[in-house]
Amino acid sequence: MKILEFLNGIPNTEDFGIFETIKVYNEKPLRLKLHYSRMKKSAEELDIGFIPSYGEFVRHIDNLNLNNKNYLKIIATKRGIFTESGIREIPDKKVKLVLIKDRFVYSKNTYLLHKTTDYRFLKEITELAKKRNCYDGIILNEKGNVTQTGKCNIYFEKQNGEIVTPPLSEGLLPGTIRQIAIKRKLVKEDIIPEKDIKNFKKCFVSNALIGILEADIIF
Repeated sequence: MKILEFLNGIPNTEDFGIFETIKVYNEKPLRLKLHYSRMKKSAEELDIGFIPSYGEFVRHIDNLNLNNKNYLKIIATKRGIFTESGIREIPDKKVKLVLIKDRFVYSKNTYLLHKTTDYRFLKEITELAKKRNCYDGIILNEKGNVTQTGKCNIYFEKQNGEIVTPPLSEGLLPGTIRQIAIKRKLVKEDIIPEKDIKNFKKCFVSNALIGILEADIIF
């Protein structure tokens, strides 16, 4: 595989690839090394190409104009690496989720472990949630267990205060915030059947842009 180079412009819509959406604060992308590591791993496993060294990666990002931007998107395809940045509306308080019962994922689908440009299913989940005036939808797998939402990892607080999140084996993305929470032993992985959702004390969601927010669930 060739080493991918940074290119100007945008990728072709038919190009399959991987991407990272990174929060920008004070013109600096946050948790860049975690995003880089995940992108590098996905590029190799999906045979897209080799991502440049972390040093080269950082040098290119440092040359971007991120003034008055709150996100940076990095897209890697077999043709090269593309970047875009801008302003997005990012919630900063409790959000609403809806449980989606007529769509599900297969836990053995390894593509769920990667942030790919083919995210039509996840977008559909989010659109279904919007029709219910919700921020996002909770996705179940073929076993009836919770996986994630359309754009977030999900967590539940038990009555004893312990916080759990589904394991990757259930079919979900290893989010950067999720990685940090597990490494710091703030949450534990556990299988979460749909029937148990109502028994939890609280629910939270996380992604790179929103951080961690509490969520209410509509059934």
